[in-house]
Formats: sequence, C-alpha cells, structure tokens
Amino acid sequence: MKLEQDEPLTPKRPEPPPEQDPTDPNYDQDRRLVSICTVWSRADALRLQNVLDAAGIPFYIGPEKASAVDAVTSNFAEGVSVQIMSIGEPWARLAMKNYFPVDDKAQEDEEELDEASVRCPKCHSSEIVLEEAEPVRQEEDTPQVFKWTCDSCGHHWEDDGVEAAQES
Repeated sequence: MKLEQDEPLTPKRPEPPPEQDPTDPNYDQDRRLVSICTVWSRADALRLQNVLDAAGIPFYIGPEKASAVDAVTSNFAEGVSVQIMSIGEPWARLAMKNYFPVDDKAQEDEEELDEASVRCPKCHSSEIVLEEAEPVRQEEDTPQVFKWTCDSCGHHWEDDGVEAAQES
C-alpha cells in the first residue's frame, strides 16, 4: 500500500459540536439568576468575589449586576445581593464553605433574637424550663398561661407569654 504525499498519517479528528445558540430557550432555566447571599460590606464582597473567582463561578452583584466588586455603585450598608446562574448553585454553595463574612447582618439579627428570649425575672438567667402551657383558650380576652422554672435559682413563675414592658 502506497501513501500519497498529501495524505495525513494521523486519523482525522471529529468535528467539534456546533456552538450553542445563546438565545436558545431550552437553557433559560439554567441561566436564571438566583441569589446566593447578601453582603453588607465591601470587604465581605471582596472575600466572596475571591471565593467565587477561585471556583470559576461567574457572579453578579447588586441591582446593577456588576461582575466585579469594584464596579458596584450600591450602598453595602443596605445589603447588596449576590447572584449566580441557577445551574452553578451547587458549586457555589460548596465554594462558599470557604467564605467567612465579617459584617453579616443575618448573624446580628439572630443575636438580637437571642437577647429577646425569655429570662428568669428573679436572676435573669436564660436557663429556664417551660413546665406547662395551658391549652389555648377559645375566648379572645383570656390569655394563655405559661408556667416556668429557672434551672439556675429554682424560681417558679407564670406569665401569658407576652413580654412585659421594660420599666425605667
């Protein structure tokens, strides 16, 4: 068998698949933007940008949909949403395990809830136990009664579950 000079010695590569049409509606659901978190400072936005960039995940930040923190014109103190395409959400959640925000308003809100929790009226301990709650009453003007015990000092008390006004 004789090879012609112009015939290649390696087999032909298959043709690459045709480029996908970016306007193809079959991919609209994958390209839908979903919010992955809200950042409350430029420093936290830069931390998150580094995490997402390292993972190769494109993101959009703020209502201006900036692709970099330096392009954001929104006020971080009011919270700025970070969005990605829905198809990348599992990878973003995995990458965000390496994201540790410093100025996280959500954590502050949880701390405020903890401060509003029930405390012993005698020693102000948060180590209390709900001993009994009377069944919900049918009459609107009769409040439900809760019976409490403090594990710290042993004090017992009853209340209607509504926080009393702070005395000054």
